[in-house]
Amino acid sequence: MSGSNRARNEQLSKRLFPYFNKIYDLKDANQVPVADVFQILPPRSLSEYYKVIRRPMSLQKVKISLNQQRYSSAEQFVYDLAQVSWNARFFNMKGSPIYEHAVLLENYVRNVMVPNIRNDNRVFGFEKVGYPDLGALPEEDTEAITSVVDSPSGPSGSKRGMTPFDEGDDDDEDEDDQLIIPRASTPQAAGERERRDHWENWIKRGRPPIIDKPHEQRIKTIMKGLKKLKSLNGDHFLYLRYDRLPNPSVEPDFYRVVKNPLSFNEVKAKIKQRLYETVEAFLADVSHVIGTYKQYYSEDPTISKELQLLQEGTSQLVSEEMAKPDSAYLHDSGNVLRVPLDAVKVQGRNYVVGDWVLLRNPNDDTKPIIGQIFRIWSTPQDGNNRWVNVCWYYRPEQTVHRVDRLFYENEVFKSAQYRDHLVEDIVGPCYVAYFSKYQRGDPAFRIDGPFFICEYRYNDMDRNFNKIKTWKGCIPDVVRNKEENYTPIAGPRNLQRVESPLRHMLLPNARETDPVPEPTVANLNAPPLIGGVYLRPAYKDDEPGVYLHTVNPAMKPHARHSASPAPGLINPPPASTPQPISQYNPVAASPSPYNYGVSTSTQYTPSRLINSPYNQVNYPVNNYLSSSSSSLTISSDVERELVTFAKSGLTRMDTANHIRKLKSIDPNIEVDFSLAEKHAPLIWLRGPPTVVANRLVVESNEQLNRVKRRKLLPSEDDVEVESYDAIGGGFGGERLGHSMEYLKWKLKL
Repeated sequence: MSGSNRARNEQLSKRLFPYFNKIYDLKDANQVPVADVFQILPPRSLSEYYKVIRRPMSLQKVKISLNQQRYSSAEQFVYDLAQVSWNARFFNMKGSPIYEHAVLLENYVRNVMVPNIRNDNRVFGFEKVGYPDLGALPEEDTEAITSVVDSPSGPSGSKRGMTPFDEGDDDDEDEDDQLIIPRASTPQAAGERERRDHWENWIKRGRPPIIDKPHEQRIKTIMKGLKKLKSLNGDHFLYLRYDRLPNPSVEPDFYRVVKNPLSFNEVKAKIKQRLYETVEAFLADVSHVIGTYKQYYSEDPTISKELQLLQEGTSQLVSEEMAKPDSAYLHDSGNVLRVPLDAVKVQGRNYVVGDWVLLRNPNDDTKPIIGQIFRIWSTPQDGNNRWVNVCWYYRPEQTVHRVDRLFYENEVFKSAQYRDHLVEDIVGPCYVAYFSKYQRGDPAFRIDGPFFICEYRYNDMDRNFNKIKTWKGCIPDVVRNKEENYTPIAGPRNLQRVESPLRHMLLPNARETDPVPEPTVANLNAPPLIGGVYLRPAYKDDEPGVYLHTVNPAMKPHARHSASPAPGLINPPPASTPQPISQYNPVAASPSPYNYGVSTSTQYTPSRLINSPYNQVNYPVNNYLSSSSSSLTISSDVERELVTFAKSGLTRMDTANHIRKLKSIDPNIEVDFSLAEKHAPLIWLRGPPTVVANRLVVESNEQLNRVKRRKLLPSEDDVEVESYDAIGGGFGGERLGHSMEYLKWKLKL
């Protein structure tokens, strides 16, 4: 951001703050402050909210944007406030207190704030300010919160998709609030509109389709009906009292009376994770819940009667559902029946939900699509084709990002794209590790195919990255409770970041005020052919290590780094021993309008052939270079002298320290003293040789409080060797003397 734009945004924030602060003066008829309920977002435990609200917004987030001078026009500020009201009215039932407060907020913004801003010529962009149209709200419907619907993700959105999707396979914790100029304020030519429509058609934001087995659909239908059962006077839903177990500190007697309690909340969690293999297993848990509360409230006639009503209503629902044939629950998609499958076999390998796969990429056969399987089904009426629904993971060069962003080697990003693929598109297996787990350990299981790491999710609409806080929210529900074992390593893994593989795409005359580019989409059923880069200033709140300016200058990546595990199409650095990307044919120049790889010469990159029975694709890999790497050429006679000189300055680490070093890596290692001494690491004594007084003061261990350790392995002479621990956990027998500086000073005396 240029100095003038930064000053303009700062001035704009100062002008808008008074309008914002007046929101806190709004009160309803009962003198209850309107702003209180909109101050912060609902807790993550209210998962239903984040399933239906595409762009969560709160007054706190608006205030943060004002404080950080993120608004470049008043129009963006008004849009966020309108989003707060729209979200509340969309999620809550009409007539509820929150809904009514949202109406009051909308009335203030629409009828007071907007007219005042339009009359305030001190506010930048005042003449364009209007109340945005975020789309029609649903009519009063108690099922609104159970249908996943995309609310507009920015001012350019006005349509809500009503396609039913499964519940929450992607938690979308950090839906970004990037500011986008409303389409109405930026007239476009017909060609630009056509290109934009192509881009929006490519984005299929959502979640995996519902493809339940008949018994799973029966269970969901019964549970849905159970939640609608009301009391005799109709003033409350019966199940609510038993949805969660009571707080032990509030009702300790409950846990003394009931030994194995269960609530409907736990039952719903098991339904979501598809843990019930039969309807009978589900009904057993429902009976357990009712029995739990019958036992505790046995002396309360009112609650006992409610539990009886709940039990009778559930029995009626079960009778109705079990009377339906299984065919009634098969899923119809475009007049094609979808039958769920447990697994699918491709080239001799079984794939199940949760497996990581590589898929054929229509844009580039040498760069398969990375994804995770969420659903598997077949279509008997369509030639018995088999399908998988996969969540795509993008490579760095498939994203749009700031030109100074850094990436880990083989890093990928979770997208919100859940796409259907024929199983024939599966090329082979791969694996994507969650960064936080991989940083602390190594996978303790076999990995087939390429290995990637993931730390962020990527938003196609806003072109922003958000750090993943909960990995379980990103993977299929059926595998969320399956822990993957990792072998801990001695310390955090030091992973180096490299520069963007698209840095060369930044135009020479690029400015910090240029709009964020859109990626190049060549095929509607593939990730972007190529992403893009843009210029922005360094922000003080930029995450350390993610951008070039946040890295220690001495540790900044070398300019020849590339973050792509297959960078052959993106101006690769010249390799010392070039090898073509393909085993047989060079890669043709790309027709991309960005001219990111057009060249008359053959393009090369180091490559590795993954020898796997499941695929035979040549996966190019990077020729990653250390930032401090260099070559050295010396003559043979100098080399001989150098070796002699080097050996004169080397010594071996003493046995005690070597054993301590080995045990710091693995505390359970068995150490042979003779081998430990023989293979102790060489230590280079820097600087010219000097005679230094002995710094190891040898003295008796008698005065030390020694604790006898277990016997280590015998030495070669079959003599039992014992060691003793001194106070503080070190080895007894030797203690460090004075420092070299002190001894030098002492010798001068």
